[in-house]
Amino acid sequence: MPSAGNAPFWALSSLGGDRSVIDEREPLRGYGADRFIDRNMFATGLELRTSVVNLNAFGTHVSVEAAPFLDAGKVFAALGGSPFSRLHATPGFGVRGVANPFIVGYVDFGLARGRVAVFSGIDYPFRAARPPGGCAAHLPTATGGP
Repeated sequence: MPSAGNAPFWALSSLGGDRSVIDEREPLRGYGADRFIDRNMFATGLELRTSVVNLNAFGTHVSVEAAPFLDAGKVFAALGGSPFSRLHATPGFGVRGVANPFIVGYVDFGLARGRVAVFSGIDYPFRAARPPGGCAAHLPTATGGP
């Protein structure tokens, strides 16, 4: 296995897009997928979901949520500097359609450098983790890099 200094390109940390994969990539919804790539990464995000409409459709509880967000992060070659300097920050707004128990359709609009990036899909943003013999708990994804 190569050391982090000699990691192959495909194993480097990436930042950008709307998906999070533990120890591999983090979202930055104002840019396209894998827009920034390097050996190390710092990423964080804040999202506030507020229900604006609730209704029952065909026996299923459905809600529409407004979700303003702020994603920030950066990739860098060497450790030593502050992870908070020169961050790429992307404010944005999302709309979620939630059909309980676990189906979410979403549209996110992220703003970066005067341009808007749009992401959409059907998914559940926070994966359910089921401990052995336990019940499901919703856990946010973690950041990391090689």
